[in-house]
Amino acid sequence: MSGDVSAVSWAAFSGTLQVLDLDTNALGGSVEDWAAAGLGGLAALRYCGLGANRLSGGLRPFAALPSLLALLLHGNRLSGPLPEELMQHPQLRYLDADNNRLNGTLPAAIFLAQPLGSSSSNSSSNGSSSSSGGGGSSSSSGSTGVNTLLLSGNLLNGSLPDLPSGAVLTGELSYLDLSNNSLSGPLPRYLPRLALSYLDASHNRLAGPVAPLLRGAWSLGVLRLDDNGLSGTLPEVVAAKHLQALDLSSNRLTGTLPDALGGLAYLARLDLAGNAGLGGRLPPGLGSHHGLEGFDVT
Repeated sequence: MSGDVSAVSWAAFSGTLQVLDLDTNALGGSVEDWAAAGLGGLAALRYCGLGANRLSGGLRPFAALPSLLALLLHGNRLSGPLPEELMQHPQLRYLDADNNRLNGTLPAAIFLAQPLGSSSSNSSSNGSSSSSGGGGSSSSSGSTGVNTLLLSGNLLNGSLPDLPSGAVLTGELSYLDLSNNSLSGPLPRYLPRLALSYLDASHNRLAGPVAPLLRGAWSLGVLRLDDNGLSGTLPEVVAAKHLQALDLSSNRLTGTLPDALGGLAYLARLDLAGNAGLGGRLPPGLGSHHGLEGFDVT
């Protein structure tokens, strides 16, 4: 299927269309032109699948869809920043914008709790009173937000956002893929307090220590931070007891392998290769770990 999405008479579907699945076609046109042709009138749309097409423009018009739960836009030609309005959407749970041309910095709203029934975050989320990346308390149950956010293979840059003092962190974000961008700066201090089960920020330009994240992120099952500029030593305590995959290869880690790695009963893959300053003996239990399928510390 080919053609311009803005050429369709979308008004005919206003208020009734709930699922739009047009993945893997040759659809083109700009999202802004589509918005002018009636995109915002699709008030009942819950699932929008337009991955692997030729769409251009930005993401902001999708924030006007009031019922949207899942938005799949991977493999298009979309550009511009990730809109704060979309991350504050009261219904959106799943966003896949992998392999586009999105640029700019990440909005703080990704990591902030959105009150139930609200289409905007609280006034502090604009970051005007920053707390050096460390602010934020854990979310209460009375909030909503994106659960899965896939942004791999874009042109995103800058540091992960600082959060204002007293900000309430989202308790919804579970799966976050920021790999293959140009993100820089340290891992923020609030990161371990998110309920992430999957975090991939590999192939970026992140720097600073990784130990605080490993000491505090109890919920992680997969952590990929390979091919960055992370430094420092590995901690003696790893909070994520159900960690299944840990890839910190091609960084600047130093010191010895902590005994805590040998106590991770669910660990199936461990890659610490390419850290010239990392050495010492294997932790007790790691060499005889029967569940370990991939192991590289060269």
